[in-house]
Amino acid sequence: MSTNCHDHDQPEIPGYWHSLDKGAGNQYTGGKFSAGKLSVSTPPMKNQLDSIRARIMQGATNIELGFTGTGKGSAQQPTPGTLGIPERIAIKEIAKINDVGIKSVHTAMSVEGLAGFSQNNSQFSEQKRSQDIEEVKRTIDFAADVTDGGAIVVHTGEFPYSVKQQFGKTPFITKKGKKIQLTEHPGSAETFPILFVDKYDGTISSAIRPNWKSYRMDRNTGIIDEVGLKDMEKIAKRNLANYSNKKYRESNFSELGPTLSSEQRESLNTEEGWGKTFGNKYWLAQRFIIDTSSLEENARTEQHKSEMNRLDKEMKTLELDIDARKKILKKIPKNGFIPHDVSEVRIKEAEEALESKKSRFNIEEQHFAGYKLSAADKQKKILDSVPIEDYGIQKTAQSIAELAIHAKKMTKDKKLNNPLFVAPENLWDGKYGSHPEDLRKIIKNARSEFVKQVTDKDNKKRMSETEAKKAAKDHIKATFDIGHANIWRKYFGGDENEFKQWLGSEVNKLTKEGIIGHVHVSDNFGYNDEHLPPGYGNAPIKEFMTHLEKGGYKGEIIIEPGHHDIQAYTLGMQHLETPIYRLHNQTTTWADVQGSYFGQTYIPSFITREYLPFEDKNQSFTWSELPLE
Repeated sequence: MSTNCHDHDQPEIPGYWHSLDKGAGNQYTGGKFSAGKLSVSTPPMKNQLDSIRARIMQGATNIELGFTGTGKGSAQQPTPGTLGIPERIAIKEIAKINDVGIKSVHTAMSVEGLAGFSQNNSQFSEQKRSQDIEEVKRTIDFAADVTDGGAIVVHTGEFPYSVKQQFGKTPFITKKGKKIQLTEHPGSAETFPILFVDKYDGTISSAIRPNWKSYRMDRNTGIIDEVGLKDMEKIAKRNLANYSNKKYRESNFSELGPTLSSEQRESLNTEEGWGKTFGNKYWLAQRFIIDTSSLEENARTEQHKSEMNRLDKEMKTLELDIDARKKILKKIPKNGFIPHDVSEVRIKEAEEALESKKSRFNIEEQHFAGYKLSAADKQKKILDSVPIEDYGIQKTAQSIAELAIHAKKMTKDKKLNNPLFVAPENLWDGKYGSHPEDLRKIIKNARSEFVKQVTDKDNKKRMSETEAKKAAKDHIKATFDIGHANIWRKYFGGDENEFKQWLGSEVNKLTKEGIIGHVHVSDNFGYNDEHLPPGYGNAPIKEFMTHLEKGGYKGEIIIEPGHHDIQAYTLGMQHLETPIYRLHNQTTTWADVQGSYFGQTYIPSFITREYLPFEDKNQSFTWSELPLE
């Protein structure tokens, strides 16, 4: 009885394949997925028309196209826009004539995430989000011209996070019951901030580090003591325990001041809203920092308010005094004696004093308003701040849904036989979207958002919910990169076989829920994305491929070469122990050792005189372009 392919020490080899085997295009054996379906990507920094010609000559049967440039392209930074209609037609015709499949296109590598997060400015930008969406849309349009449907690959990397903070609390449990943590260097985990974002403009509103500490003063005793996240955690637990107490909640709301709107109050009154704010130690720490920073504003506000009250009393007294003097002066006969206190000179002096106080009152009023508004703005910041994941995940879902709607439209407009689908790819560690669980959430959230948008009552092309759910699955699927996933090895506390178990369990979740629609294969040593040929690193590629075969995966398997170029494709075959009978990859010269016959799978491009269709009598041996089989 076989076990899961990720659980045993000696992984099974994916389905046997030989180029002489009969089957659908000599790529399948009994309808199963096999190594024969391995595909390869073109170099994204080169012209894709030239690249596809090269890949065909190198023996590839399926090819993924890709780009490096964004915006206005160039020969050095090609974009979909740098290939015109004749070139697009040529790509499609060349592929058809040579029976080569083009079933995926990779969006520019520099597009990392669709939430609009800018690594340079460390904030979300709607302008960046719209630019990234535009790049993916023109990739979709290009794919609609050169393919018959398939994946539009786009990198994830929605926003930064700490591996330990995100996944350190939930250990992986092996089949033997051993608990293994995902962790990272203590220095990184202890200093990586918990980020809050202003939900209206996307700016980072605060950053709370796990080792955060501050000071507070007891107003009654004047004693200053230290406060940290442990104190906030105690308050958070107390708040969560008292959630059902309405009076308790209301007393906390009252501390937020008069700026609390009915909508905000309603949100905070829900169990989820209460948990994300008053039940969240990081939110409470943020509130403490803002409240502390508002002490000066509050003091100044009270000071100017007190001065305004004093001036107001003095002005009223002066106004009454001036009015009384004017009345007395009015009653004195024309040539009568005028007391000095009610003379016009004294009245004018009193009026000037009144104007001076009014002027001072206005200045105090502006100071009062300024400090009051500043304090209110800080208070608003507390209420408008949301955890970065809440903001980023929502924006990502909206972006992918919009792109999937465009992919659906282009599939229909171009009358493609297969749906174009947006295929977010798990990128490197340290950013949301890199962990398999992140990828699962991205796809599920985007599908839900797609359904929401296309079934909206104001949508002129409104779909039924059943149609929408099917379309969401057709046009939103994940690209899973085994090389990128292998980078999680450096955070994994277990041994080699336990890491394979962990990764296998994560992949199993994705396949069970129909998340994976496209696959990238490359190798590395678990630290960085080196794009080594399969078998040159320690990524569990054999286990992963076997898992796909057993899971009935029908999509493409794209080998992404690095500096080994096409060798990554042939070495991938070799790693999977697939006999290579014939692959057209000729050596340039006999001295070209890296492509020579010795120790390699390449076929030599030389032949002895006896086998030649012609003979050059001027030399003892002859080089030929005919490969020896």
